[in-house]
Amino acid sequence: MRFIICGTMLHPKVEEKLPGASPAAGKYLRNLKKALEAQGNEVILCSYVAIPGAKQMYEQLGLDDNELVYKDNTIIKSVHIFQKKLVGMLQQDDVVIFYNVPYFELGLIRKIKKKGNKAILILADHTDSFKENGGIIRGSIAKLISKEYKKFDYGIALSEHAKRFFSHKAKLMVMEGGLDLARYKDFQPPVKSHKTKFMYAGTLSDVTGVDILLDAIEMWDADDVEFYISGKGFLEERVKAAAKEDDRIKYLGFVSDDEYYNLMKEMDVFINPRNMDMEQNQNNFPSKVLEYLATGRVVVSTKFPGWERFQEAFCLYDKGAENLVKAMRHVKDLKVEEVAKQFANNREKAKDFDWDSQAQKIIELVN
Repeated sequence: MRFIICGTMLHPKVEEKLPGASPAAGKYLRNLKKALEAQGNEVILCSYVAIPGAKQMYEQLGLDDNELVYKDNTIIKSVHIFQKKLVGMLQQDDVVIFYNVPYFELGLIRKIKKKGNKAILILADHTDSFKENGGIIRGSIAKLISKEYKKFDYGIALSEHAKRFFSHKAKLMVMEGGLDLARYKDFQPPVKSHKTKFMYAGTLSDVTGVDILLDAIEMWDADDVEFYISGKGFLEERVKAAAKEDDRIKYLGFVSDDEYYNLMKEMDVFINPRNMDMEQNQNNFPSKVLEYLATGRVVVSTKFPGWERFQEAFCLYDKGAENLVKAMRHVKDLKVEEVAKQFANNREKAKDFDWDSQAQKIIELVN
């Protein structure tokens, strides 16, 4: 079988340097591509890039960008070129994989189905809220995108709640994400020391709850804890300022994958402080928690959609900085035996999310 991935998947070096790039989406799509290929399928890419500076970054780094179409000043022309390119690539029985449906992919599903091909939508996150989309124009586009979702016959929702965006006739499954378990094979249980190391890694924004995390750290005056924060986003300056004021906070910036996995081995606890008061967080899944799970470490997390599946693996709290502080205090005082038991439990549960088995489920869905 041949798959065409229709999603903005940039080179990791470009994601690292480009402020507007989404490393989480890129990692998801790269792992999916690798897993599908491991099952004996051919996978090709076709991406539209609307992120400022991407073309210059590819040229600067000397990287191949043949699978990319860049947004230009006219927008309409570049979108037409992109859609025409993708439709022209289609061969009989090809399956197109969408990762969400940005504005430049509106109308593309109709063209693909007209050619007789199948398309599957991976719905990672979405909100129709005008407020959370930043105004009337973006909110109106989000409404159009919601209508587009109904046209898909096959879908993967990253959370149970997101299934509501699809047609009731669509063939659906919930698949939170996947793990390359080989990356975690040499992880060992954390060694208890005089300081408990907490870590957050990901986008630095209010959506992911980084502001709540900083508030919680400020509330907690313990001196035998350290907080490691990695990532990029619009709250970066606030994180840097907090790190200057509080030497318990270590801001690491955006780190490469190899650096990231090495850092994870040194941590005791991982934190997912996602703001569950925001509508968009009711429709997505914080895929980063799967990586935390695979390390075997203790995980403190808000109750995200689908949390019930992880209630034996994570220390879950309702929401808010005060509840986060209580949860962090609790896990800090866990005994060595309890931490070791959690390590074994989480490592075993992580096997449920192996990318090879996830890719097989996708193949079975479209077949």
